[in-house]
Amino acid sequence: MEKPTKKSKIRPIVMPT
Repeated sequence: MEKPTKKSKIRPIVMPT
């Protein structure tokens, strides 16, 4: 599941691993 990062709270973005 995608987690909303602190940078963008409006839409959840997937962090590149």
